[in-house]
Amino acid sequence: MPVLKCPNRKWRIGGGPCVFETKAAAERAYAAYLAQTHEKRALGAVVLMKSVSLALSVYRKAASAPRALARQKAATRRLKPAMQRAAAKWLRRVREVVVSKVPATLADVAKIPWASIEDEGQELLGPVMSEAWKSGYRRVLKGDDDPINVGARRYAATTGSQMIVEITKETRQAVQAIIDQALREGWGAAKTGRVLRTLVGLTEAQAAAATNSLTLMIEAGLLEEAALRRIATAASKMLAQRCLTIARTEVNNALRTGITELMGEQGVKKVMWVADPECCEICASYNGNEYTIEEYEEIMNPHPNCECTVVIA
Repeated sequence: MPVLKCPNRKWRIGGGPCVFETKAAAERAYAAYLAQTHEKRALGAVVLMKSVSLALSVYRKAASAPRALARQKAATRRLKPAMQRAAAKWLRRVREVVVSKVPATLADVAKIPWASIEDEGQELLGPVMSEAWKSGYRRVLKGDDDPINVGARRYAATTGSQMIVEITKETRQAVQAIIDQALREGWGAAKTGRVLRTLVGLTEAQAAAATNSLTLMIEAGLLEEAALRRIATAASKMLAQRCLTIARTEVNNALRTGITELMGEQGVKKVMWVADPECCEICASYNGNEYTIEEYEEIMNPHPNCECTVVIA
């Protein structure tokens, strides 16, 4: 746009008013106008780029969430049967040891070799938990000396060991509850041994419910043999359910731990909770929320059977 001289000896910019005293003043004003116009255009471009970047980020999160959940469910389906078998084998072994060690005098359960029971649990369940951790870590494994295998063994020996100790504690409490009831009701060694063979492996609450049902059925006139058979059938179903709960819970806990550790090593600062479509109210309230790695680690295993996962925020 040219700077022009007016008839009144002043200057104007293009078709504008004749207000500038000198040509230099008009040129400076025009240069300022151009700079301001360029700055507005540049600012608009920046805003547009930020908007596009935000939209892409939201899209990536939305797209990655179902894929992450599908991968977690596929890994769970693959590993859950092995964990169920290991848990069932271990709990059967617990039952054998308990029944063999509880003498006719119904001595305290402290005489049962619980430390040895925990060691057997580690041997049986540890390898499956290691494999679940590695699946969560999502890297190609090379050999026994690979750091990923070291991390997997560390997980099984620490977090996995804590889980085994907790299950053993629950089982020990259940055994003690059965023996306490046997002493109160005068069952005798033979009946107590049979109940133990039927119920050991259940949680304390499950065992208490079963023994109370046994007492009620006998009081109602049902023959003891028939009542024991009914309890055995119910206990078998509860034990199978407990093994499933252990498998689903611990496989998913290991998967989430492996994923989170990998993200932390890669420098990820924030993650987003991805809830399972059939989740509970607790997990539904977390869905889509963003957390630091440290915050997520505090809440990532909110309850048994949780199948939620996490993606980079």
